[in-house]
Amino acid sequence: LPDGTMASLGTASDQTAFEELSAQASDALTRRHEFETLLVRMATRFINLELARIDDEIRAALTVIGEFLKTDPPKPSQVDALREHVHSVLSPLVETYADEGADHIVGTSKTFRQLARLAFRDSSHGKSANEDLLFADDLKRLADKLVKMPLDEREQLPRISAARAPQLAAGAVVASQIMKTLDLECL
Repeated sequence: LPDGTMASLGTASDQTAFEELSAQASDALTRRHEFETLLVRMATRFINLELARIDDEIRAALTVIGEFLKTDPPKPSQVDALREHVHSVLSPLVETYADEGADHIVGTSKTFRQLARLAFRDSSHGKSANEDLLFADDLKRLADKLVKMPLDEREQLPRISAARAPQLAAGAVVASQIMKTLDLECL
């Protein structure tokens, strides 16, 4: 400075920025650890699960995931982690379906019905006149759209209640990954 004193404003702001980044990184690592712990807990519920109980466990998992994905809309890394988890849980079941000779798979939850109707409404290629059919490529596009929508927009979708809107994006991601993992074109 002109009077001969020294000042170091840059260092203080650099230190503040470093502390802010460090806190953000720490929060992100903590959040990732919490999410991975949740996924492991959920995965253990699917090990050796009877086929008759899969729908109930998927519904329970969707509720937990919907509550966990606190960012609105969820971050891409959260969506990717969810897809990877569903794939890792379902991959062992692919052989079970093949061994048991399953030739028909039906999605029976309300989430599947709502997704089929939303995907039908958004579909421009008209594969079917039946809004109860859910095509994998339509669902993937819908899931990609829903995970980018904030909750207030999902609540405005036709036939979606405010109570179900929070889990809709997670439900779409899970349903889409189920269809991909089981190599299903249509439910």
